Amino acid sequence: MHHPFRVLSAMLWSAMLAVSAASAQSVDTGILGTVVDASAAVIPGADITVTRVSTGVAQSIVSGPNGTFEVRYLVPGEYVVEARLSGFRSERRAVTLRVAQMARLNVVLEVGQIGEVVDVVAKGLLLETQSGVTGNVVTAETIVNLPLSGRNFTSLGNLTAGVVTSGTQFRASGARGMYQQVNFDGVSALNNRGNNLFIYPSVDAVQEFKVQATNYTAEYGGHAGANVQLQLKSGSNAFHGAAFDYLRNDALDARNLFSRPPQPKPQLERNQFGAVASGPIRRGKTFFMGSYEGLRETRESAAQANVLTPAMRQGDFSNVAGLVLRDPLTGLQFPDNIIPANRLDPLAVSIVNKYQPLPNQSGANNLGGVSGSEDRHNQLLTRIDHVVSNRQKIFGHYIYNKRDNPTIPINANFPVARLFNNHSAAIQHVTTWSDTVLNEVRFGYMRGDLNRLSPRRNSGFSVAGDLGIRGMLVGGPSGRPPNELEIGFPTITIQGFDGFGDGTGGEGIDKSQTYQFVDTLTQIRGRHALKMGADVRRLMGDATSTNAPFGALDFTRDITGHAAAAFMMGYPRTARTPEGIPIGGIRQWRSGFFFQDDWRMTPRLTLNLGLRYDHNQVPKDINGVSRTLRFDLDPRGPVLWPGPGEVVDALYFNKHRHWAPRVGGAYQMTDRLVFRGGYGVFNMALHLDNINTLGTNPPTASVQVTNPTVSPIATLANPFPASLVPTTTIFNVTSAEV
Repeated sequence: MHHPFRVLSAMLWSAMLAVSAASAQSVDTGILGTVVDASAAVIPGADITVTRVSTGVAQSIVSGPNGTFEVRYLVPGEYVVEARLSGFRSERRAVTLRVAQMARLNVVLEVGQIGEVVDVVAKGLLLETQSGVTGNVVTAETIVNLPLSGRNFTSLGNLTAGVVTSGTQFRASGARGMYQQVNFDGVSALNNRGNNLFIYPSVDAVQEFKVQATNYTAEYGGHAGANVQLQLKSGSNAFHGAAFDYLRNDALDARNLFSRPPQPKPQLERNQFGAVASGPIRRGKTFFMGSYEGLRETRESAAQANVLTPAMRQGDFSNVAGLVLRDPLTGLQFPDNIIPANRLDPLAVSIVNKYQPLPNQSGANNLGGVSGSEDRHNQLLTRIDHVVSNRQKIFGHYIYNKRDNPTIPINANFPVARLFNNHSAAIQHVTTWSDTVLNEVRFGYMRGDLNRLSPRRNSGFSVAGDLGIRGMLVGGPSGRPPNELEIGFPTITIQGFDGFGDGTGGEGIDKSQTYQFVDTLTQIRGRHALKMGADVRRLMGDATSTNAPFGALDFTRDITGHAAAAFMMGYPRTARTPEGIPIGGIRQWRSGFFFQDDWRMTPRLTLNLGLRYDHNQVPKDINGVSRTLRFDLDPRGPVLWPGPGEVVDALYFNKHRHWAPRVGGAYQMTDRLVFRGGYGVFNMALHLDNINTLGTNPPTASVQVTNPTVSPIATLANPFPASLVPTTTIFNVTSAEV
């Protein structure tokens, strides 16, 4: 653990010593080419100036001995490239550059006076001739002009061949969505729990993004699926602004087929609004871009459920066709399928009447209504670019996203609260040491705070006091009482009917943080563009991953012949104690080191040769919640390790084998046709939820009891009688294997 920290500290210190700066995108965004004369002879020593049209910021270099030039770390957009040399006419070209594109531009200088200028008008975009990467760039024009439901940029990822997107994940070339890597301005934007994307910049603030499906180079690693590079807009020498408001309302919608009168028409009120502004702070030097986007939505959907009828709540099942309702104590049928009043469980009667609505329609689903959700969303985003000098630039962005998204099911007694705040920050620095040596430093921070706990916590609610159900203790009938985070209504399922209970969706609490530091050195040596660097990340996850945090009772037809009858008599078939909400404190260092050589073998053939090594330290749980199986401690069999509450440095044995060679190539067969291909090894780092699930092992694991179908012992009031609790409990244990 100490070695990566020393490496990170040293890199941060060296970054501070360098008078920093950075423009915008990764090392593979730029313009390269060769300067030749009319006879195709190379021209060394030509002055090349690359000027960004919107800002007037220019970069100048001199063509090398073989006439070649390269300008890297450019922002996607419109550029003018001018080549000049005494005794020749100057040539000037307009170029449109896309994110993660190395555009080839060959310049032909004709003999003449230097004051003469030849303007070459380009037709369309330049082909990608320098890389074997397969993928697609989604431009600002595409983002603005195509219909985009919800204004979520990820939907446009489906425009890339072999890529399927679904909100939080990009799936590419058959790889799972959790294998993705998504970067905003070159720094990770993913949540550590399940490697998902939960923050979506306003599309008016997005310049463009590229989805790399396969064959990406060695500088990208740590994940083995889609690689997405999103570029935020930056300011220019002109002020620009826009404001928007999108309205959707149920007054404009037809009635849903399943919401016929007298049921209410589902409500929909959606306003998505915001503004973006950009411009110069100091012309030619410092630029800004800022945006705000808000969402206010109230949405209802037609919903149906099956609930207990008034007769069933009184023990009368005489109207259930073909039913033989038997007394589990005698095995005999209840006369007329009616349970005597003195055999009804008073807790069941109280729960069903207090927490389940009555039917309001006939049919298989006798409760009709709506389920609803609220969505209040606020996003602030800003980006600053500053040109320190011709050789140094700096930029930074900050995104804050706050979302309050509660939902209310058709049974409004069990709402779900969901609060989710996200932050993304980045600083990038580029120093051009010479025409052939560049260095880039990036620092990123990503944080997500999710809260999806029961709305009954901090209300004085208790399972024993309010419901009369005893034994719902974390870790088993002899376990501990739930703490305040773990207060909630247990899940009660009734086979064939709508049940009861609060839920966390397996989330509960999730605080995810990533600190990232990247340093990349680029050196141009003749036909070789050499890149080498390191990507060091500190991952932190304070989260839980439980399926039955508040306990569970299951009522089936096995005991009486009808599940609702078993509930009204208070005889659960199975009962599980609460898992609680154990919060792991997962910490991990991840370090990736790479070397890449983009070798232009001929004017038409470029090879991309790279090697990457990823060292992923074994995650450590500083809260001592996670436990796994060890097979080497006891010859009699596996044992759970470490002890409850014990903190260890490593939960499994690490494997130092994550070498990843990459080979790619691009061959320009004609001016309009490029053949590309490649081969690579891509290593996938685990997501931290793999470790969070270890927190559900004993002592917090659920203990399950099963009620006999004849003469049942467990009741709603006492679902865990001592005679049913096994003396030697068998657990379904989760174990770590990497």
